[in-house]
Amino acid sequence: MAIKDPMLDYGTSEEEAWRWKFIPLYIRYQRRRDTYLYTVKYYDKPEGQDLLGKLIATNRLTLPAGIVWGIADAFMHGGQNLPGFQQKFGRIVHFAWPAAGVATAFTSAAYFSSKFRNGKDDYYNYALGAIAAGSVVGAWQRSHVVGWSASLFFLIGAYAQRIRIEEGWKWWQIPEQNLNGDHRWHKVAWDIYEDPLPKGYTTSADKKS
Repeated sequence: MAIKDPMLDYGTSEEEAWRWKFIPLYIRYQRRRDTYLYTVKYYDKPEGQDLLGKLIATNRLTLPAGIVWGIADAFMHGGQNLPGFQQKFGRIVHFAWPAAGVATAFTSAAYFSSKFRNGKDDYYNYALGAIAAGSVVGAWQRSHVVGWSASLFFLIGAYAQRIRIEEGWKWWQIPEQNLNGDHRWHKVAWDIYEDPLPKGYTTSADKKS
């Protein structure tokens, strides 16, 4: 008879179903459908490969931010100037499309730059991507000054990102937890682990002897 792994002890089906109700909807979706849309990352493949995956990874960050920005602008600053749903939706799209366009322009320019240069992966790819992304912002605002300013801003950020990848440091130094537990942590049989115990530590069995 196989020994049941304590890390997989979810209790009875009724207990598991009861706890499952408290997990947020998006976590449930990701756990049940671990799809390419949620798991792909920009640096899974080198520059010049997997354009679709890189586009998904970048737009997954910028597009929700643009939509939230558009919603906030439509409902907080629209007022009587945006009485109908179509006007509010148009305002949301006004902020959402440049957010998606910036990510798409940067990713596509960096991809084709590496592709046309025989797979080279260096700062020039990011520089062209930053200029393309800034051009989208300039077209959105219909201003050359805004476009070049945005290009300079994206260029600095792209170079910093490139240095971060090469040197291996993080933007946010968040300490990692030693124990990655969840709502089932109390069901782990900790007595099977051979961790060193402090001096003078006694158990209930020692007290009885």
